[in-house]
Amino acid sequence: MTLNMTLNDIARLDFAELGVLYQNGTVPADLHVLGEKPDGRQLAMRGRDHGISAKIVRYFADPRRAVWIGKRLSVIDNGLSGKGSNRMRFGRDVFPYIVRIDASILDGHDAIVFDYNHAGNNAIGRRLYNEIRQVAPGVFVGAITWKTRRNTRTHLGWFGLTADLGS
Repeated sequence: MTLNMTLNDIARLDFAELGVLYQNGTVPADLHVLGEKPDGRQLAMRGRDHGISAKIVRYFADPRRAVWIGKRLSVIDNGLSGKGSNRMRFGRDVFPYIVRIDASILDGHDAIVFDYNHAGNNAIGRRLYNEIRQVAPGVFVGAITWKTRRNTRTHLGWFGLTADLGS
């Protein structure tokens, strides 16, 4: 685990660097470490992490302007699973998920996964899948993936979460 990095520090990394950081991350034994309302930030999108397109992504990912602002989480089962939704600016929650510790679809090692493929979601939401690992105390980096029509996963980008230490 990389120490003393904030989400703002991590936001300066490109897609490949975020992948290395993620691969070296760890998974806490208990999901309570995330808190009830971890704050989020989009970090990089595949093919949009250099040049003018990266500047545009970073501009709209800035927490002062971003539409997605984090996750809401309710942990059960002795901290091993839970459920939640994505928090959007203006108080709206969308795309409910089930969260658990499971094998990563990127590398097969443990990750905290946010699985949207359930009856409580619409057809778009069911195609989403996120997974995260802790890269610094209270700081997590995760993959945004999308299920294609061929039932495979495409890695679209990276996002970050900062634990809600107040809950």
